[in-house]
Order: sequence, then C-alpha cells, then structure tokens
Amino acid sequence: MLVDYHMHLERGPFTRAWLDRFLATARERGVAEIGISEHIYRFREAQEAYGAWWEAPPPRPPNPGGEHEGHSPASLKASSVTPSLSPLGLERAGGGVPTARDQDEGWPPPGTAAFARRWWTGRGGQSLAEYAGLLREAAAAGLPVRLGIEADYFPGAEGAVRAVLARAPFDYAIGSVHWIGAWGFDLLGVEGLWDGRDVDEAYRAYFALLGQAARSGLFRIMAHPDLIKVLGHRPSPALDLAALYNEAARAFAAGGAAVEVSTAGLRKPVGELYPAPAFLRACRRHGVPLSLASDAHRPEDVGLDFDRAVALARDCGYREILTFAAGRPAPSPSGDEGLS
Repeated sequence: MLVDYHMHLERGPFTRAWLDRFLATARERGVAEIGISEHIYRFREAQEAYGAWWEAPPPRPPNPGGEHEGHSPASLKASSVTPSLSPLGLERAGGGVPTARDQDEGWPPPGTAAFARRWWTGRGGQSLAEYAGLLREAAAAGLPVRLGIEADYFPGAEGAVRAVLARAPFDYAIGSVHWIGAWGFDLLGVEGLWDGRDVDEAYRAYFALLGQAARSGLFRIMAHPDLIKVLGHRPSPALDLAALYNEAARAFAAGGAAVEVSTAGLRKPVGELYPAPAFLRACRRHGVPLSLASDAHRPEDVGLDFDRAVALARDCGYREILTFAAGRPAPSPSGDEGLS
C-alpha cells in the first residue's frame, strides 16, 4: 500500500475541485491514500500563536556530546490517531519566495529579522477551520485523504504548535526545519542566500534543531530530514555526517517520529532523494518508522518518482510504511503487493 502524506494545496483554493485533482493523480500512480499537510504559517491562528519568532536569539550550538539541554521527549502527541504499519510498496524551496523584482523593490537582506518577518507574515490570513472542514468532509464522503499540517520548528515555539494542533482534529503533524534563526536557508531564488555562510556550521545547526524538533514529541513525521542540502551545499570531509545522522535517528526514535523519504529533492538543485542513504540506514537501525512523501505543491507531482523512493527504502532494510487511521489500527496487507 503506497501513501503520500506530504503535499500542499497552497497554489489553489480550499475547494473540493482542487483537492480532486490531487486525488486523481494519486489514483493514476497507484497511491492508495494521500494526506494534505498545509504549511502552518498560512493560517491566522498560527500567525498569532507563533508571534515574532524572528526576534528570538539565535539557536545555541549543540553540546559536545550531541545532546541538547532542556529538551526531553514529551508525552504529547499530534493527535489521537493510531499509526500502523503497512507493507512497503514498490515548497517551500521553490514556492512563494521573493523574486528578483521583489528584492529590487526593497526586500531586506536574507538572514535578517526584517526579511524573516516580511516573508512569514506575508503568507498568513487563511482560515484553519475552512482547511480542516474541506478535508474532514472529503474523508467523511469516503475519499482516501488525511488531515495533516506541516509545522515549522523553532526552539521555544512548542507551545505555539500545541495551540494550533488543538484547533482541529488532525490525523498527524509533520515537523520541519526551514529556518536557522532568522535565516531561511532553503528559499530558492533569493540572491545571496548562502553568501558568507560556513557550510559545516550550517549543517551542525540544522541537525541540532532537527533533533530538538523530533524529541519534542509533537510530530508523527519529520519532513525531508536532510533538507539542509537542498541547494547543493556539501560539508567538508572534516564534518562527521555519520554522527549527525545517528544522533538525528536517535532523536526520531525517542520522540516517536517517522522518517520521511521524500522525492521532492529530485526536483530541487540537489537532485537527490531525502534523506541520504546513510541517514536512512541509521534510522532503520534505531527502529524509526518510515513515511513516503512527494511534497507536491501541484497535482502532477503527487506520488512522483515513488519507484525510486521505494527502492531506496527497501535497500535500507524497510518493508513497511506508516499509515494512519482515526482511533484504530489501519489494515496492513500481507505479502509484497505493490513492491515491484
């Protein structure tokens, strides 16, 4: 059974007609169930709950041992939905960023609080009730769709995420790291975005935040888990990537979060799946469940390149994927149906 739990309606309205286009592509590509996980910042409720996060001090670097102070696994989960395992079958980056014309018209420099404020607040205003209502009505009508949300993680914003999750009956929440302090490192098309950045330090800071997010216990899935590579920046040989992968996998396991294998990276400058094979193998060693995702922002990308995602997952030892059903285990077909 193939599922695609990470996609966005943001390029169209919250209407059944627009949702049906995503479902139609899923059917064509053999995806049995989809989940819409709209970006949290789109909603008025989230804008209010998060507040001016860009004014917070930059995140502290990780401790020498790789552990993080003040963040122990939380008992709170994203919803009462019961996850189960099904045998494994078979934009942020690039979406809504300031164009060159926008920057000519006075956008602040990237990496500043002023830039982050303008980017974030310019994308709110949508109704969470309208969004949730569309998906719950579709599910009630028998359509194979789940209600999710993708929440940006910032240290100290755990209460904001909880407040938003309490406003709708989400089937699951996806955690993601797109910002290191006020620096949105994955904003395609922003001139000078990585200028003057130490790539090794960026990787260390990113993975520290990823681990904190996972250990918060708020998220059932961790999105595009090595997103820091999205624009093709690679760390030096001196950076111990294996240690970063292992610590992140430990954090996923401790927080009860699945690792997402995402095909979105194939459509980005990095040109490869998220996560790297070594990262996914570390997750497998630590018993971290698996989720599949396209991170589609348009209907034609739903389930795209899932043959490559499944091949990577199987090569790393996975045979099952995480699925969700409200209040009860989902059916788990036996055998290798859909794996070819």
